[in-house]
Amino acid sequence: MNRLFRALMFLVIIGGVIVGGASELLRNELSRTVDANSEEAVEFTIEPGQAVAEVATNLKEQELIRQPVLFRLLASQQNAAERIQAGTYQLSKSMTMGQIIAALQSAPSTEEKQFTIIPGMRMEEIAEALARDGIVSSAEEFLALASDATPFKETHSRLESIPEGQGLEGYLFPDTYRIEATATISEVIEKMLTDGFDPTFEEFETQIIAEGPNGAPTVHEIVTMASIVQREAANDDEMAHLAFIFWNRLKPENAEEVAGRLQADPTLQYALGKAGDWWPKLDQLPIEEINNNPSPYNTRNVQGLPPGPISNPGATALRSAARPGELRPDSTDGKDDLYFVAKCGEKAHNFAANLAEFQTLEQEYLNCPTE
Repeated sequence: MNRLFRALMFLVIIGGVIVGGASELLRNELSRTVDANSEEAVEFTIEPGQAVAEVATNLKEQELIRQPVLFRLLASQQNAAERIQAGTYQLSKSMTMGQIIAALQSAPSTEEKQFTIIPGMRMEEIAEALARDGIVSSAEEFLALASDATPFKETHSRLESIPEGQGLEGYLFPDTYRIEATATISEVIEKMLTDGFDPTFEEFETQIIAEGPNGAPTVHEIVTMASIVQREAANDDEMAHLAFIFWNRLKPENAEEVAGRLQADPTLQYALGKAGDWWPKLDQLPIEEINNNPSPYNTRNVQGLPPGPISNPGATALRSAARPGELRPDSTDGKDDLYFVAKCGEKAHNFAANLAEFQTLEQEYLNCPTE
């Protein structure tokens, strides 16, 4: 009996030592790291529905832990196995197994990228910038999607007046955006429409006072006008006055003076632009080539607005096209203006009501001393 008792006691002691040793091993592993001096971030991804055993194996393969079995035991001991979240994490070899288990229980914050669209950029310039900054896979793929507005009309009612076959030129609102790094091209475009164009246009769409040649202009006509104003204006303060002049030029009562033509150089620049030179200088071209260019965007010859926007206008240009003239100090000041000429030595324009005034101002500009 005594022998049996002593044998049982021996087994209990041995068992206690083994359990104690195992517990000590677990405690040590909980506080150990693969490389305590490592500062390098290791990107680690857990797919939805991935089992903890597979997670442990992948951690071992990326040298973030030593013992996958102990990882599973620790996760089970801490009731963490069911709480591990799918996602992409930034881990480190200097993290203990306990720290890794804790980190994997909190869904990682989504990595974001930032991009900026500058007012007056045409769609090709935007595509090039987004591709260069790594926001989209390629400029060509972006243009292929943005060149057809139809798929976006279903969820954006303000796009309804875009003519069939036209793209989103004019509606890619200039601003600074943050978006998930994994966003698709469609999601990038949606971001510019949902967070940019829609809320900006909504601010004044019930207070439109612009008068087009056929009455109240459509959204597309306003955006088209705004895109011209954006490229033509020397500064934001004169945008409303310029928009007023351009709308004035389209009125039937001014047909004898200007024949319903905008005569805006940026529209022809848009037609002539090409990769590497999207806004060519017209003063480097023969006057015959300029005046006789058959493009529907050549507003020196074509009456009315061009077929669509020539750039992507900012908030001031959009508001100016929708509410032209409202920023003038005196509501009667310049109400008959039809012309504008660059000021000598200033980033601004002078305005004129008739051809004689325009010619005088033009001569002053031509006589402006050069540095």
